[in-house]
Amino acid sequence: MPRSAKISLSSIGRYHFYHLARQLSTSGELARLYTGYPKRMAVASGVPRELVESYPWLVAPRMAAGRYLPLSSRLLAQYDDISQRVFDDWVSRTLEPCDIFHSLSRYALAAGRRAKALGAKFVCEVGSSHILSQLEMLELAHSAAGLRPEGLPPHGVKRELSEYDLADKIVVLSKSSERSFLEKGVPASKVVCIPLGVDFSRFNRPQNKASETFRVLFVGHVGVRKGALNLAKAFRALNLKNSELLFIGTVDPRVGKSISDLGGDNIKLVGPVPNGELSQYYSSASVFVLPSFEDGFGMVTLEALSCGCPVIVSKHAGSADVVKDGENGYIFDPTSIDQLKEKLSNLSQNRELLEEMGNNALNIRNSDMTWERHSIQVREMYANILNAD
Repeated sequence: MPRSAKISLSSIGRYHFYHLARQLSTSGELARLYTGYPKRMAVASGVPRELVESYPWLVAPRMAAGRYLPLSSRLLAQYDDISQRVFDDWVSRTLEPCDIFHSLSRYALAAGRRAKALGAKFVCEVGSSHILSQLEMLELAHSAAGLRPEGLPPHGVKRELSEYDLADKIVVLSKSSERSFLEKGVPASKVVCIPLGVDFSRFNRPQNKASETFRVLFVGHVGVRKGALNLAKAFRALNLKNSELLFIGTVDPRVGKSISDLGGDNIKLVGPVPNGELSQYYSSASVFVLPSFEDGFGMVTLEALSCGCPVIVSKHAGSADVVKDGENGYIFDPTSIDQLKEKLSNLSQNRELLEEMGNNALNIRNSDMTWERHSIQVREMYANILNAD
């Protein structure tokens, strides 16, 4: 890619775009980072202040509401939909000329159109499977949880489908997400798979696991899509001695109530934890579980492995791509509580296997699953797009 090429990024939250923005700024290719977080957060991540445009008036209230108020998933989804449309409109009005406009989906339609009108190429990144595949899995997840589906607003779905059509390239994070686009008829030439990375310096194994407690860890939104309730049911049904299950993350009130109704004091809804403190949770856990019904990647899996924690990951989570079944963890069908019970029981009863898998998990640190590798692959994609003209 020519050194003169300029890339603008748009991300209403932090996600992994701050890592990419930092890498692009270092190489002199970042034109602007448009973010819904306060500017100081991007600056703290290493992005030059003069390259950050911030519109924080929607995300901060959303974060506060999700953390402190028992709002329903439906209400939060409606708020998110409004926020995404407003943020998209702001970016479209603020956007300056660039060579490539790269945005996460659901708030890129107006801005993507504006970018193309300015002569830029539009890259739409999708952090999940194809929106129609995602809706199918969400319906299955709600049915399994015995809860009424709370899908995305129809106009939000239509907007995302329009983004797919408008984009010059669609970026996905895993092979399962890539398959979902191909199955929905999107040309293979339009889709590129670029997995996420992990910061090995931040996620490591600072302590040995001498604890006698069999500690199961979940990190993420404690909701229907992530399969949190099935994990709680499997754990409660096993009734393992000297064990505990920790849920870290914001909690869907409906799912939180269902988990609490299962009873017992060894299932704990810890709530959100600062990112800098997650390493100690991973390193002290016996096993990390990501039981998602749908998950574009699941960066938490990489973080857990990097800390020497074996993983049990849903086959519908993109991060199953990095799990070697039977070596550093297990892959299972999230619709089967019995499969999850079997994997948990096997590890709880075989501490030698647990230790072996933990040591194997650390091998991820010898891989190229880094943010540097991620940015290199993204920049190669940019070059291919620009050289295609």
